[in-house]
Parts: sequence; C-alpha cells; structure tokens
Amino acid sequence: MGKEINVSEPQRAILESLQPLNLFLAGVGSGKTHSSGLLAADFVVNFPKAIGLIGANTYSQLSKSTLKNIYETWLTTFGWRNGIHYVSGVIPPKHFKMFGAPLEDYGNTICFDNGAVIFTASLDNYKAIDGTEIGWGLLDETKDTREEAVKDVIIWRLRQKCMYILDGKIYDYPIDGSLGYNPLFIFTSPAKVDWINEW
Repeated sequence: MGKEINVSEPQRAILESLQPLNLFLAGVGSGKTHSSGLLAADFVVNFPKAIGLIGANTYSQLSKSTLKNIYETWLTTFGWRNGIHYVSGVIPPKHFKMFGAPLEDYGNTICFDNGAVIFTASLDNYKAIDGTEIGWGLLDETKDTREEAVKDVIIWRLRQKCMYILDGKIYDYPIDGSLGYNPLFIFTSPAKVDWINEW
C-alpha cells in the first residue's frame, strides 16, 4: 500500500498471507476488523478489477459493527471518505472509474473512485449470494455462520479470474506457471464450532 502501518505479529501474518484459505481466530479487541479493513484496502488499491465480498451474519452486524469499523479504518489509516473516495449503496458518480458494464442495482455495494467494487452480504440469507463471482472474500464472526453458507456457497463464488500467484507474488494478469488466486479470510472470535476448528 506504500504506507507503513503498525500492526501486531498475528495481524501481520494474516495481512501477508498468500494462502487461499485464512483464519484469524482471536478474542475481542485483537484487531480482527481493523485487519479486515487493511486487507480490503490492499485489494482495492492493488487489484481494483477483483470484486470483493465482505460478509457478516446479519445486516445489523454488517452495518453497525463490521462495516462501521472497516470505514473507520479506511478513514483513520488512509483518509478515505464516504462520498469522496468511495460510495456505498448508491450509483457511483460519473467521474468514478468503472470496469465493465454498470450494475442494475447498487444496493449492498461499495464502489471506489479507482473502479474497485466490494459486495456486502448478510450470511443469514447466504443463498442470495449464489451466482455471484468474486475475486476475494472477508467474513466476520464466522463462528455464528452456518457451515453450508461458507462451504457450499462462498467457497464456490470465489472464482473471478483477476489475481494470479507465482513465486510468492500476486499479479493482476496470468503468467506462465502462475495459479489463480481467490483468497478467503475468516475473522472470528473463539468458540466451540467444530466445522471451523476442524477445517
């Protein structure tokens, strides 16, 4: 991102991970949502053609906790302001860059001035995500999410071809020998959830 950001070692590990499936299992106040905001910003800046997904268990949790804290991270860390650098739930201004055709509906969508797009979703209605192609995903407090929402829907939506990995570096174009890269980052506090712990 071009800016030195002070983070803990566990946060740095998740921020620098190049694995396709990542779990940040940590308690309250450990910086889970802050890390989500930093990760999303990194994808927005460096891979704007890759559509992101930010999901939480309910729309209340999504708007009042997850997105509220992510927006705060964007503002305090990068100076990004809603209505200037990005817009949420509205048609983007004409001066915003756009990749491909415009959407029919911009509800639950964050659009950035560089053309990046993030869909937001409540996982209590996870079947509404079916059919969507995304490049990367961030899920918040997944201990409260149904296993099939993640394994049977989200994982299969991660198939947009926009990022490729080779020799420990991510590219926005394919290179001989590179592999498609569609990472999922799960942020949740500890709980007795067998499917997450086993996964």
